[in-house]
Amino acid sequence: MTLYSKVFTTPSPPLHPLPPTPVGLLQFSNLFCLSGQLVQFCQGQHGSKLVLDRLREGTEPERNLVREELGLPGSLGLILETRNMFFRKIILALVETDRRTRVEVVEQVKRNMEVFLRIENVVEFIQMVFAIAGERRA
Repeated sequence: MTLYSKVFTTPSPPLHPLPPTPVGLLQFSNLFCLSGQLVQFCQGQHGSKLVLDRLREGTEPERNLVREELGLPGSLGLILETRNMFFRKIILALVETDRRTRVEVVEQVKRNMEVFLRIENVVEFIQMVFAIAGERRA
């Protein structure tokens, strides 16, 4: 045996093979596992789907985490300016499932209506926010 084979030995295979991983590779039980990365997850198709599912089926603390990491309601204008539809879906899900977010986002939209209406393709988003909140506007 050479020095290299002693130092870099190949590990023996496990006696019992590991069970196959489910499709999607990673499984998260809650959004706290993604803390610090939620903004990135909300920007893409697959990550936003995971976040949406947890917003609809998860807990209030998870919704609070998403709201805080996105910086809502203060960051609403910046998020809308990105024109990212995945972000918009996340915000609508928060408005739908979290009373605090609903109140804060509606107030932010009312305060900044003129500015928000200058953003491309935002009228439908605003109408949806008001419809979820049960208000007639826009």
